[in-house]
Amino acid sequence: MVHDEGWGLPEDEKARVLTALTYFADPKDVIPDHVPVVGYLDDAIMIELCVRELKHELESYLDFVSFRTNEAAERGLDPVTLGRAEWLEDRRQELQDRMRRRRDRDRYSGSGGGGGSFFKFR
Repeated sequence: MVHDEGWGLPEDEKARVLTALTYFADPKDVIPDHVPVVGYLDDAIMIELCVRELKHELESYLDFVSFRTNEAAERGLDPVTLGRAEWLEDRRQELQDRMRRRRDRDRYSGSGGGGGSFFKFR
């Protein structure tokens, strides 16, 4: 995620992710890794805390990777050629399609106030 140029994570967010991960690089952390049985206990706890702290970053990145993989397969492209701009455009289109479906559902289901629009266009 940090090194994925297609994702284009801003520098301040890269720093946030890297700061969370630096804990694991120090073998002499809260419980030194060489201590038998419990040496990695603090690392396991930190993994859980990092996953919670970076939940939104991880979910968004996994969504992007899934989009990029599927879109590249459909288009016959190398996934590396697809970036955040294409993903955002795809998400925008999905949201607008959902908006239209909901509007049409409300309009024609009777809960939209009679099926017509309040707006008149000439």
